[in-house]
Amino acid sequence: MKKGFSVPSLAERWGGCSIDHVRNLIAMGELRAINIGTKTRKTWIVPADEVEAFEERRSNKQQPKTRQRLASVTPEREWV
Repeated sequence: MKKGFSVPSLAERWGGCSIDHVRNLIAMGELRAINIGTKTRKTWIVPADEVEAFEERRSNKQQPKTRQRLASVTPEREWV
């Protein structure tokens, strides 16, 4: 069992999302990570149990309802 994931490996695991997206999730506190770098040059490792919990939260989250597009109906014009 894997102990943790690097930011690039998580981006690849999640279907090629961007590395910046994963970093943003960490910065916003949605994804817990451990900095194994320095204060100025951060290197994040996300524990495997946190990845599983995050994926579980995301899969249970209700998908946003999108508005159904109405067929564009152009009213009949009366030409004078």
